[in-house]
Amino acid sequence: MEKSIKINLVPKATKTNTPVIPILGKVQELKPGVYGVLKKAQPNKSYVVICPKCGKFMTVKGQQKNCWKESCKACHTSVFFVGYPAETVNPVEKKEVKKINVPGKEESPKVKEEAAVPEKKSEGRVPTHKVKMKGQRSSGKLVWGGFFRKKNYVLKEGVNTIGRTDTSCPSDVMIDDEFASRRSVKIEVEEGSKGYLFKLTVISATNPVLYNGKSLEPEHSIFLNYGDIITLGNTKITFKPVSS
Repeated sequence: MEKSIKINLVPKATKTNTPVIPILGKVQELKPGVYGVLKKAQPNKSYVVICPKCGKFMTVKGQQKNCWKESCKACHTSVFFVGYPAETVNPVEKKEVKKINVPGKEESPKVKEEAAVPEKKSEGRVPTHKVKMKGQRSSGKLVWGGFFRKKNYVLKEGVNTIGRTDTSCPSDVMIDDEFASRRSVKIEVEEGSKGYLFKLTVISATNPVLYNGKSLEPEHSIFLNYGDIITLGNTKITFKPVSS
């Protein structure tokens, strides 16, 4: 009688699905010798880009910053990246305050004006139609720079352009910041019956333009009040009265 041979069949191993790191975007030469990716990177998310010099892959992790720099491990070429600031990732929602109407007491014109504006979710951006300001009694100026290199510019009546220092496309106010755009924003100064009005409008911006920490889209406008801070690239510009 033949002996039976017992064979244990082992199932064939299957390949597991490994997570694929997405490619962030194409590395562009922003200016001679300066490379960057204009597509924004989500915070704490890993991406892959191709080094423009050696062609090898670079793995980067998104940060909560306007801009940061990474170097290729193979050829040490620097590449700049654009991210989302902390203020735009987790915007602080304002609590709605309910107003109580007292019988026999008429609402002030200011309350009626605010109630007529429908509330919209801003998602970290500043809507133009909800911002109201009173006329300022005196003109204003822009102040930026460190303690020993502080600069200021008194705004003229009419249009004042602000941007990166560039002789081929000069602005009224030029700042030494490679992360700011040429002719990035403009401030229109108009004198009315109740004082001066200062209207800020974003012309173009490769990196986000921030108004008091909140991002403004191109073509968006906002009225300025004394003490407001405008951020272009890595430069913070404070709007102050001329007398200060």
